[in-house]
Amino acid sequence: MNVFVGTLVAFALLALCAIAVFMGYKKSMRRHLVGRWKAQETQPTAQPDDARQPGVLYVHVPDLRPWGHPNASPYSLKLETWLRLNDIAYTVVRGFDLKSAPKGKIPWIELDGVRMGDSQLIIQFLKHKHAIPSSLSPEQQAASHAFTRLVSEHTAACMGYARNVQYVEETLKAYTGLATLPLGLRLIAKRIRKGTFTKLQARGLGAHSPAEIYQMGVDDMTAIANHLGNKPFMNGDAPSDVDASVFAILASIAWVPLPSWPMQKAFFELPALQNLQPYLLRVRDRAWPQAEVPWYTSAPR
Repeated sequence: MNVFVGTLVAFALLALCAIAVFMGYKKSMRRHLVGRWKAQETQPTAQPDDARQPGVLYVHVPDLRPWGHPNASPYSLKLETWLRLNDIAYTVVRGFDLKSAPKGKIPWIELDGVRMGDSQLIIQFLKHKHAIPSSLSPEQQAASHAFTRLVSEHTAACMGYARNVQYVEETLKAYTGLATLPLGLRLIAKRIRKGTFTKLQARGLGAHSPAEIYQMGVDDMTAIANHLGNKPFMNGDAPSDVDASVFAILASIAWVPLPSWPMQKAFFELPALQNLQPYLLRVRDRAWPQAEVPWYTSAPR
């Protein structure tokens, strides 16, 4: 994840964390936002100030787990999904400890005194450490690299425009469960919108119209759907590294109760994309079979 996208996601998640702290949610609202997972009962967890044990991989991810999703951060979801697909044990440290994060963003890891940020760099580091071999051909490796970059750098930015610019108030309503945003949240929404749009303009994407940005995102998803075809996973019968990236970004687009998102509507309605929902369900069931609360996976109403 590059610095721009990392900053964008961290900014939005920090704002949501502030909402959770200062808005004084009812207990039922907290349960709706955070969700409950059997995985949490078996997945080791630690507090930010706990002593670190040798040989233990500590993964720092945010606290927010809305709509049954294990993670509100697409890139934290990517890393955790990759770890689970590769049967790598880890301990979760939930929170927003960005001051200690090596790159000032989430997710980040600690392992035997080593601290590392950026989901893709972490995956490369752990692949080398665990000597995980690749069964992919050079052509498959090249395609996997290209699709990983596509969803992480471009598709995610198109999603960020929807979440944090055009539909930022709807996003906050979905996260909080509020029908109407109070003044404080409207001010937070305004800051998120301005900060995100400034970053999008700096990279050039903000120069385009909303329709053009969403069409670019739909074109990305169409390329993914065409490459996937009738295969169970992106490279065939078994999941590989690229599936963690594609799954995390597409699930963050499709499985969020925001029916006003054009990219989400396209995901469910375009005939050319109808192989993507079954694909996401296959990856979810392979990596996250412990869900106690069902993921939100419905088509927009």
